[in-house]
Amino acid sequence: MRSKYKLIGGSLMGAVAIHLAFIACGHSLAVKGDADAGTEAGLLDALVDHISGLIDGATKDARADVDAGACGCTVSGPIQNTPASENPTQLKLGSFGALTTAGTMIVTGPFVLTDATGGYSGGSALALEPTAAACTALTVNDAPSSLPGYLMTIVSDPGVHGGRYLVPAGQMLCGYQPNVNVGNTGTLQWAGFVPYQ
Repeated sequence: MRSKYKLIGGSLMGAVAIHLAFIACGHSLAVKGDADAGTEAGLLDALVDHISGLIDGATKDARADVDAGACGCTVSGPIQNTPASENPTQLKLGSFGALTTAGTMIVTGPFVLTDATGGYSGGSALALEPTAAACTALTVNDAPSSLPGYLMTIVSDPGVHGGRYLVPAGQMLCGYQPNVNVGNTGTLQWAGFVPYQ
């Protein structure tokens, strides 16, 4: 946008300068004698050349802004008009009805978890782990909170809504039944979106 204003401003300044030159020279070159007309025409030509140079400079700046972006940087992919969190093609959701202490892979990164609800006998626990074939299994003496990438335990409703938990590339989100001493399984309903890359 800035380059458009430069071009318009340069054009307006040029028009004003030409107008002032005509006023200063008596409005008409034909009224003067041949000698005066040549001098004024030379002055006018010099003025027009100078204004053209200013406009060309503004145009070069405008082209530079368009070619390299206003910040002087390049964009590697298409520019998105819709945030990833509102783009239906980027949204993901799911449900698991049998989370255990063995761990269940929910989703791999990159991903942004926005909503999660859990229930049944102690809820559900979530942890980030490096992407692998399976989540880390918990033993009787472990709790999900002992895992290095532990995020949270969701106990029934209301859960988490409108959150922004990032699962980075190369990581996965694992779900667990958080109470290792109870034989029941946990449940989890989740939603989020894949960020643009």
